[in-house]
Amino acid sequence: MKKLTLLFLSFVIALAILGCGGDDDTSILDVFDGNNGNESTNLVIWGEVPGTDADDIREAMAFVSDNNPYGISLEYVPVQGLGVRLAAARLAGDLPDLVLWPRPDTATYAPKGFLYELHELVERDGMNTDIFYAEALRELKHDSALYGLPVDIDPWGIWVNMGMVESHNADLTPSDPDYVTVPTTWDELYHAAVQLTRHDQSGNVTATGFNINALRGAFYSFLLTIGGEIIDENNGVVNIDDTKGTAVLEFFNDFYRHDPPLYTRGIDPIDAFAGNRLAMTFGPLYFERQVKARNASIDMQFISVPAGPIDGVQSGVIGGYGLVIPRGAKNPNNAWDIMQWWTNDQEALLAYTDIYSALPANITLWESDSIKNHPLFSSVIDEIEHYRVRPVVPGYINFEVQAVFPTIDKLELEMDNMTVAKALEEIKRIGDRTLALERE
Repeated sequence: MKKLTLLFLSFVIALAILGCGGDDDTSILDVFDGNNGNESTNLVIWGEVPGTDADDIREAMAFVSDNNPYGISLEYVPVQGLGVRLAAARLAGDLPDLVLWPRPDTATYAPKGFLYELHELVERDGMNTDIFYAEALRELKHDSALYGLPVDIDPWGIWVNMGMVESHNADLTPSDPDYVTVPTTWDELYHAAVQLTRHDQSGNVTATGFNINALRGAFYSFLLTIGGEIIDENNGVVNIDDTKGTAVLEFFNDFYRHDPPLYTRGIDPIDAFAGNRLAMTFGPLYFERQVKARNASIDMQFISVPAGPIDGVQSGVIGGYGLVIPRGAKNPNNAWDIMQWWTNDQEALLAYTDIYSALPANITLWESDSIKNHPLFSSVIDEIEHYRVRPVVPGYINFEVQAVFPTIDKLELEMDNMTVAKALEEIKRIGDRTLALERE
């Protein structure tokens, strides 16, 4: 069934790619001709942010709608599987005007002709793209062509429940071997995870020191903390140093094999953290907003992923969104106007930052009082130079989903007699095969 589904999705995308040929000979400047009079001012914007988080996005969109100088209103529609949905919408002639775009998808879908190239518009309108965080802008490029403008910066690190740390340390002194500090190294992270985990008389976990379920999504982040790479962007092949890849997987395995167990599979990290049953978890900046919606008084601290034992540096991965215009959108001029305004207007960006808990990609705002005086954002900016975006290669997300995540799951669950050495080999083998399919 899965194979049939994948074949169908590939067929839909292939049809849409063929359909892109109809306007390949049309100049971008002819499409974006400044003739807004024939376009609707009611724009539809798609995005992958679902559920209650979609309500926050809608709130941010409402601010943009109420405050832009063009009289343009935005209707946010959450969708899943943006690439396939755009392909189907192109065939049906029902494309959105804008997409709140996950930037790592650019390298995969831009070559397929799904998005308008914007560099000619940037040059025509004299727009200065140096105002954007360079790594975020780089994610929106393919073969030097620009396909979008970045909206936010979302570093992923580790959240620490300071109340649980303080409670644990209440009767201890810093010289006590059980004392827990906010971790800055792998060893300190492991020590804190062990010390902050609680068990009942039957050995069941009642409070979790570290959300080990999240390790599968943090493989690249931990590689960065020991100076490692994961993919050669020039060739689009897996490039994991054996020593460093092994070090990360062995560290993960220490958590998985600890006796007594350090975690329970399938916990809800938001609920557990808010309920003081989870002391640390890997997550994005907006995790704070999600937790404080359930426990407004909780004391929590964001830290970079702790430094590893080889070439150690505290680091992490940057996520975030950009704005793109699907090729064939019905209201391209109004979409471009609102894109430029939104990514440049201080009030609009700070409203988005406040509502969605993400750092603006427009770095000129980082000197504003709203950012400098924000305890979370100011601390992130101090360490942002050590963060990296995901490798900008076609199919990177598929590489994680098909090679990294299931292989680490096998290591955790000891499926197929999985060992650290076999896991590293499998990530490389499946990863190279996955990336090769994207290059074809």
